[in-house]
This record gives sequence, structure tokens and C-alpha cells, in this order.
Amino acid sequence: MGVMGRRMIGRAETSDFRRWPHPEMIMLLNAGDPPWVDYYTNGRSIYPGTRTMHLMFPMIYHRNTDTSVMRVASSMEGRVWNFLPGGAVLEPGLEGEFDGGCIFPGAGLAEISGDRVVLPYSGFAVPHKFPRLGPLGEIAFAVWKKQRLGALVADEEGSFITHSLISEGDRL
Repeated sequence: MGVMGRRMIGRAETSDFRRWPHPEMIMLLNAGDPPWVDYYTNGRSIYPGTRTMHLMFPMIYHRNTDTSVMRVASSMEGRVWNFLPGGAVLEPGLEGEFDGGCIFPGAGLAEISGDRVVLPYSGFAVPHKFPRLGPLGEIAFAVWKKQRLGALVADEEGSFITHSLISEGDRL
């Protein structure tokens, strides 16, 4: 989806595959984003074992350098999204590597053995706008320790506040 020549992320839902409503915007660029940034493809997933922890892994495309990084955003219902703090969760590899030019998120965050979660992504050895000759990229997995996609860290002293939660049992 685009607004004023910039790419952003929208969603549409239908029960009739032949008739789709106009998409609603769900991730807009903000005033802090430089003018050369687009929110591009977005590997949307639900965190394994949950029903309300929606995650999105948008590719943040930098037009000025023809590079990309992947960030993570969260939502409780899949309509209102916010980036987790901390910046990129995946960056392209080194020059000459299979993913050294650009990366695109896949969908379907999955739990694997060893207390890890993985997200498929495609990597390309050349930048996004580079002529595509020969192989078109490779598929790989971004791997994180289970429940370690984001965290709040205070180097010295800190605090944070969450909305009130109702918990069954004595553990969160």
C-alpha cells in the first residue's frame, strides 16, 4: 500500500475471495522515519502457543542505499501495531554472502527444538533494485531463543508500566 509515494502496510479481510474491500492502513510511517524509508513486506505471525500475540516482521527498505533491515512489531488483535524497542532484529549478511544484498521476511514463526523459534526469510546476494540474473535468492531461518525476541534492559536503574492484567494462577 502506498501513500504519497511511500510504501506502508495495510490489511483487508473478506469471506469472498473475488471481492476484496479497500485495505485499511495498519502501519504508517511516522515523523521520525527518514524520507527514504518504506515499510515493505511483512512476515505476519502469531507467536507459537498463543492466540493473541500477533507479531509482524516488516522489511524496512532504505531507498537511498538500496538496503533493508527487518524489525518486529506487535499487536494484541492484529489491527493496531507498534514496533518493539531496539531497532532491527535481522540485517543483511556480509557482502558476497547469500543474504548480503537484501532480505525479505517470510511468514510463520515456528517453535523448534532447543527452546528456539525460527522465522523463514529470503536472502539475496545483490541489493533489492539490482538486476536479477541467475538464482533469485535463498531461503534461510532467522533463529532466536524462545521468548527472547524483545526485552527491556536498564543499564543502571529503570522501571516500566504495563496495562492492568488479569492472570489465572500465580505466574505470568
